[in-house]
Amino acid sequence: MPQSKPPRFLVAVAFAAALFALGVASASAGDPPFATSGSLSISSDPGDSVGFGQSYAVATPNDSFLGASDWTNSVVHLNVHTSDGHYWIFTFGAPFDQQLLPGTYAGATRFRGFGNPGLDVSHDSFGCNQTSGSFTVLQASYAGYGYLLRFHATFEQHCEGAAAALHGEIDIVNPTPPPAPTASVQLSVDPQGQLTNHGAAIVHGTVSCSTATNFAPTIYLDASEQTRAGTIAVQTYTYGDTYCSPAPQRWQATIYPPAKSSFAKGAATVTASTGMADPWYPLLTDTASSTVGVQLTEG
Repeated sequence: MPQSKPPRFLVAVAFAAALFALGVASASAGDPPFATSGSLSISSDPGDSVGFGQSYAVATPNDSFLGASDWTNSVVHLNVHTSDGHYWIFTFGAPFDQQLLPGTYAGATRFRGFGNPGLDVSHDSFGCNQTSGSFTVLQASYAGYGYLLRFHATFEQHCEGAAAALHGEIDIVNPTPPPAPTASVQLSVDPQGQLTNHGAAIVHGTVSCSTATNFAPTIYLDASEQTRAGTIAVQTYTYGDTYCSPAPQRWQATIYPPAKSSFAKGAATVTASTGMADPWYPLLTDTASSTVGVQLTEG
């Protein structure tokens, strides 16, 4: 039976948020990296649990292609969203400490290591828990700061050690990269917080990014308070209310104390931290943190 894949993190570019759009001929800072041209052909053997024994052929301009590298040019992530509502996700990786350059990569698995490359292809929500196979990079070129210019590869993937294979070829060309911006993020914590009826603390603040992004930032929180019953210390996280942009956006978190304890009226210490990655250049990242004494009052 086909396996429903677990969630995955596809680098810092926010692919999924803009898959409905078409590629553009040139780029500007903050845009997602839509390919100016792309093509994908797939041939699936009977019994293959990703391609279901069928053949597929998609290409721009009707279908959307997204591609990005990590900043070391070691891993390439590709998304293909078809005009009829389906999608493909690809990860090609060189062995650890190597760049992904033209050549044949045998012995590929879903999770790469120091001695083996990585290959992972999924279709809609179906893919492999374990993969084996190989791929050949025909062309791979990068600009500075990990920006992907061109990627062209053929591949063969087997799921769970099965003989049936998924064969394919993918080729994308990205727009000329925009000038590299200086990515920065700013974060604040309000000095006033509220208590809930159940002893939790509500804290809030603002977050802003110098470059507009297609993701809501994650705010990591460390909160502590000395109460009559002892010290309460909690680590948690929340998300910004909307996409990060130059205009400050509000964030709010409800911090739940450990079992059988409650936050109390008075001063708590809250440290909030977050980060951002430029959507075009994964290397251009920035972090921010703020430690504030928050006065907790009954809501």
